[in-house]
Amino acid sequence: LKDDGAKKFAQQHWQSSSDAFTQAIHAFFKGCVDPTFNLAVLEEPPSDHGFDALSAERKALLRALFSNRSAARLRLGHGESADNDSRWCLRVDPSWAKGHFRRAASQAALGEMFSAASALLDYLDVGGEEQDEAVAHLKKSCKLFIHSSLWPRVFKACWSQVQHKENVLVVSPCGSGHYFKLQDAWKRTDSSEPVSIILCVGNHDLGLHPLELAGTRCVNVVGHARGDKGMGVMVENLTHAFVLRGAAMMTISNIRIQTVNDCIQAWPGTSLTIEKSYLTSKLQIAVACQGQAVVKNCILVNSSTGVLAAEGGEVTLSSVEIRTCAKAGAELRGLNSKLVIEDSELSDCKECGIMLHGNAKRLKASNTVFIKCSQMGIPVGPAVSVGSGSAKLVACTFRSNVEAVLAVNGSKLVMEGSSIEDGDIGVTFREGGYGCLNGNVISGISRHAVYLYYAPGHVELADNKIEGHLMLEGEPRQPPTVDDGTEIVRKQPSKLGAPLRKTFEQAELKSIRKQSRNKAFGGVCEGCGALEPCGTKFSRCSGCQRVFYCSQSCQKAHWRAHKSVCKAS
Repeated sequence: LKDDGAKKFAQQHWQSSSDAFTQAIHAFFKGCVDPTFNLAVLEEPPSDHGFDALSAERKALLRALFSNRSAARLRLGHGESADNDSRWCLRVDPSWAKGHFRRAASQAALGEMFSAASALLDYLDVGGEEQDEAVAHLKKSCKLFIHSSLWPRVFKACWSQVQHKENVLVVSPCGSGHYFKLQDAWKRTDSSEPVSIILCVGNHDLGLHPLELAGTRCVNVVGHARGDKGMGVMVENLTHAFVLRGAAMMTISNIRIQTVNDCIQAWPGTSLTIEKSYLTSKLQIAVACQGQAVVKNCILVNSSTGVLAAEGGEVTLSSVEIRTCAKAGAELRGLNSKLVIEDSELSDCKECGIMLHGNAKRLKASNTVFIKCSQMGIPVGPAVSVGSGSAKLVACTFRSNVEAVLAVNGSKLVMEGSSIEDGDIGVTFREGGYGCLNGNVISGISRHAVYLYYAPGHVELADNKIEGHLMLEGEPRQPPTVDDGTEIVRKQPSKLGAPLRKTFEQAELKSIRKQSRNKAFGGVCEGCGALEPCGTKFSRCSGCQRVFYCSQSCQKAHWRAHKSVCKAS
C-alpha cells in the first residue's frame, strides 16, 4: 500500500495517493499497534498515545506514512488535514527533520506564518536541508521575498513586530560597493500593497539613493536585534535614508541609521513612526514638513537639529534621548507646527534645547529633563525658547543651563511643577512674552531667577519657591501678579522699577517672615527688612504690637506706610 501511494503521488494523482496511504496507516494500527484501536482518532490532533513500544523500523514506517499523506493532502488543498498528519508524524518521532518540514508547510498553507517559521527552525536544527522547498512554501503563502540565507531565524525573531504579514521582504546586509541590494529587493515588492521589510543583522549601505515611499503605500521596517547586544542593523546613506511623500505611512524599529543629510523626511500628508532606534545625522534626524512623526524609545545623537517640525508638521516624542546637537534638540518653525514631548531627556545641545519660532503653534513638555542645553551665553540659547505660539511645561527639570526658559515676541509660557537648578538665568519674559509660573522651584541661579526685560507682558507667580532675585529692565505692558504662596529668598538686592518695587518687596517680606518664624528668630524690620541678629531684640510697634523695627529712625521713616494699618488694628 505504501509503494502504491508513492507511485500515485509521483503521477500527481493526489486523491488516490492519499487514499492509499490512509489504507496503509489503518492496516498498520490494526496489525502492529492495537487491533481494537479507534481509527477515527487519527483524523483528530494527536492524543497522549505513545509509540515507545514500537521498534525503530516500525517507527520509521509509520512516520513515513503520515508524512506522505500530509504531502498528498497539502496538494489537495486540505491544509488542516495535512497539518494534523504532520502532528502525528512528530508524535511518532519528534527528531525527524521531514516531520518538522511537513509541519512548516501545512502551517504556511493555513496562513500561520509565525508557526511555520518556528517549525522551519526546528527543521533546520535537526539537520534538515530542503531549504529551497521551505522557502517556496512561505513565498507562496505570504509573498515573502528572501534576500538572506539567515531568513528563518530572523523571520521568527522579528515576526511579532511585523505589521503587514501578507507581504514580507527579508534582506541580508550589504557592504560598501553593493548599494543596490536593498533597492533591488524594494523594487520587487508590489507597490500597491502594504509591505514589511525585515533587515538582517549587519550594515545596509544605500549609497546615494534613499528608499522613497509615495502614494498611499504603508511600509513597516524592522531591524533584527542581536539579543542582549541591542540593535544589530545599521542603515547608512550619503544623503537620506527614508523619504515619505503623498499619503505614505512608515514604521521603523530596531535600526541604527547614519546619514550625512536628514535621516528621515516626512512630507505633507505622511505619517512616520520610529521606535527603539538609534539615529545620527550631520543635519536634521527626523523632519516632519506638514507631516506627522512619532518617535518612541529612541536615541538621537550627533546632529545639527534632532527633530524638526516645519510648516504645520506635528511631532510626538516619548521616552526619547537627544544628545550632542550643534544647534537645537528640537525645532518648531512655520505656521501651526506642534511638538509634544514626554518622559524624555535633552543634553549637550549647544544653542538651544527646544526652539519655537516662525509662527509655530504649540509645545507641550512633561517629565522632561534639560541638561546643558544652553551653553553659548546670553542672549543666545535658552534651554526652551518660546518665540511664537504657546508652551506648557509640566514637571520638567532644568540643570546647568545658562538660561532655562525664554518667552518672547508675544508668546505664552505656562510652567507648572517644574524645577530650575544651577544656571545664570531662570525664566525670562521679554518683548511681550507673558504667562504663568505655578508651583515651581528655582534655585542655584547666579544672576536673575525671574528676568522681566524690555516690555514684557503680564506675568503671574503662584506658589513658587524662588531663590535668587528678580530683575526688571524697561516698563512692563502690565504689572506682574505675585500671590501669597510665592516665597522669594534674595541673594542680592532685586533691581526693580518704581511701579514694581512695592509688589515684589511685599512678596519678599512675607517669605522672609515665614522663614524667620520657621527658624525661631525674634523679628524682621518692617522698614528695611533686616533680620534680627542673635542676642539682640528688635523693638515692636507700641500701637499694634505686630511689627518690628531695628531702630527709631527706621520706624519714623516707615510710619507713613504703616500708619493706616496700625490705627485699624
